[in-house]
Amino acid sequence: MGSKVEERNLGVENNNYKMKTCLINTDETRLLMSLTKPT
Repeated sequence: MGSKVEERNLGVENNNYKMKTCLINTDETRLLMSLTKPT
């Protein structure tokens, strides 16, 4: 029982980490796009 709960918690943590990294990546690409845009 306990091991399954731990596995579930690990899965949630991994999903949260992926979401955070995806958000950071999109923010970085937006910055790059705004920097590379011809003014």
